[in-house]
Amino acid sequence: MTQVIICEYYKFLMFRGVSMKSQGRLVIFLGLLLSFLHSSYALAENPLIFGTPPTQSVEITKANYQPLANYLGDLIGRPIVVKPSATFHEYTRKMKAGYYDMILDGPHFIKYRLDKMKHIVLVKQPGELKFAVVVKADSKVTNYKELVNKRVCAPSIPHLGTLTYLNLYNSPIRTPELVPVQSFKHAIECIKTGKAVAAIVRDKFWFKKVKNKGGLKIIYITQNKIPARGLTVNTTVINSDSQEKLIAALTSDKAKELIKTALSTIGGTEFIKAEQSEYANLTEVLSMVWGFHI
Repeated sequence: MTQVIICEYYKFLMFRGVSMKSQGRLVIFLGLLLSFLHSSYALAENPLIFGTPPTQSVEITKANYQPLANYLGDLIGRPIVVKPSATFHEYTRKMKAGYYDMILDGPHFIKYRLDKMKHIVLVKQPGELKFAVVVKADSKVTNYKELVNKRVCAPSIPHLGTLTYLNLYNSPIRTPELVPVQSFKHAIECIKTGKAVAAIVRDKFWFKKVKNKGGLKIIYITQNKIPARGLTVNTTVINSDSQEKLIAALTSDKAKELIKTALSTIGGTEFIKAEQSEYANLTEVLSMVWGFHI
């Protein structure tokens, strides 16, 4: 199409009696202009892919995140499409293959992309992540080390809470026997019904969400400073100018309602600027998961 336009323009110049030297300059200029416009059009038509772990259904994920994606896409002049995964296996496979251009997920996955892929972290949710080991009030277990070979209810791997807990043990063969559950809520139900002797939950979940703590107690809370969920972008497709616009938008009051909707299922109402150095101490967490140990 570009060649046709240039040929027709060249004929027009000849008809108007423009000198050969001027014709050459004008044709070169037109070619460069059309190439630029073509590249800009191609970028605008090629959407950025936004991903996040399947902590809710595909339908809910789209409904929650797409309004925020639309707002951010308008700001940087490039459409952003939310592409949810149905399972964690699908999500991690696509993430490692570089399918996503923008990803909102946990700090252990962020650390992996900072080390292995051309991603940088822009913003994160405020606060730090800590996880609690809960047992029944009458349990004789007083230390997490006593749970070796005992049943512990915890969200399925690669959940950060479960991996952080398992990382407390020095030997991969001297660990608890995990009873996988869907969520922290299910972990509490699991221990109450006697399916295990302990449960792993986030500390904030225990203090704010568990209304009936009767018969249960905490024996340990993790001490490492772990940053909360954050957003990374692929620097090969999202330039520094767009990165700054995204940071400004996601940390401003204008996007708060959209952010609140996006995070409504997982919890949270805002983002703050993140630093790459905050993720330096998370290398070991994913190393025990097959496919992430290299």
